[in-house]
Amino acid sequence: MSRTEQKCIRAAFYDTGLSRVQSQSWSNYSYEAKVKVQDVNTGNRTNLQIGIAGRLQNQSDFYIAYFNGSQSIVLAKVVNGSWTTIGSYAGNYTEDSYHTVKLSMLGTSIKVSVGGTERISTTDAQFASGTIGVFASQGTGRFDDVKISQ
Repeated sequence: MSRTEQKCIRAAFYDTGLSRVQSQSWSNYSYEAKVKVQDVNTGNRTNLQIGIAGRLQNQSDFYIAYFNGSQSIVLAKVVNGSWTTIGSYAGNYTEDSYHTVKLSMLGTSIKVSVGGTERISTTDAQFASGTIGVFASQGTGRFDDVKISQ
């Protein structure tokens, strides 16, 4: 049986911020949101990270699909605050436009789609469940039309 929950989050983060849904945890799910990158800190563009986090345990442990300063999409896992890239796709995503990003996690399979096209596919067993969040660093991230599907 499939269940879909839809919520709307509109948030802007300046400097660095992670916001998460409290008191929820899912194992196998897809998390989709429209993501817009705005107001990039041009002096620190190489550290730009705007994206969605899944299987989030706490502020230091999660998976994240994010746009970077090279306008690519990156999949990383964060363990004890240490970031490791586990997949990336060199796109050419424009700022000031919404892009639909989907982070799908089923067992150890993790996939990232942008605009309905799968861009990253990998496996990792670090986190089996967790909640969702949004993240922004060195720019403003706007997030809309959030959907969770199980």
